[in-house]
Amino acid sequence: MTRVLVVSDSHGDRARLAGILEINPRARWIIHLGDGAREAEDHLCCLPGKNICRVSGNCDFDPELAPEALCKIEGMTVFVCHGHTRGVKHSLSELYYAARERGARLALFGHTHEPLCEEREGLLMFNPGSAHSGSYGVIDIDGGEIISAKHYRLA
Repeated sequence: MTRVLVVSDSHGDRARLAGILEINPRARWIIHLGDGAREAEDHLCCLPGKNICRVSGNCDFDPELAPEALCKIEGMTVFVCHGHTRGVKHSLSELYYAARERGARLALFGHTHEPLCEEREGLLMFNPGSAHSGSYGVIDIDGGEIISAKHYRLA
């Protein structure tokens, strides 16, 4: 089984991000969905043995960081984006079609600061909420199948 820690929108809150990372040591993948790429890089570079995926958000200004990425986790394609380029504050349709076009079974996004877990025709769309407010997600994948996708809040 592979545990995936999903965070987004940390917005400079290094302490909150560190707390989320600290209480999730079993995560083999850590995915940061943008708007906090700088503090994510500071923390994630010090986690040996972890698979890391980061994308830029609308508040990130690193030209070397892409706004979207594809990850393969246990053979499953995962579409990763912040969401601002896919209009997620208005509708999930563009996100849905972008993920489907890439053969993804899981689409991870942030930007709205609102936790969301919605399945549509075999595609799970998941937003962990805002790490700045203590919200994050944990997804367990086993044999290329999503076993669970849950939201948590750091006290």
